[in-house]
Amino acid sequence: MTGIHRALLQTLTLASAITFVPSLAAQTPTTTVDPPFSQIAALIARPIQEQQLARVVVADLRSPEGTSHPGGRWLASQISESLSEDFPSLEV
Repeated sequence: MTGIHRALLQTLTLASAITFVPSLAAQTPTTTVDPPFSQIAALIARPIQEQQLARVVVADLRSPEGTSHPGGRWLASQISESLSEDFPSLEV
């Protein structure tokens, strides 16, 4: 398993372990990124940068049934924002 795949698997595992409360889905992204999202962004960005890649796509995370979930959209937005702010050399 490559470093990129390992980081993606770790991120998805972490994302699936997070319990979303109804108010979480109603929140809108802020301009300040929370430290946990910076840590997730680092797990994603470091292997990508080591491979000298410049672009990353963050897709909305889905439920185990494969359906769209507001919490998954919010989480993807937070990760994207953190990647953009913490790793400006990456094109998100």
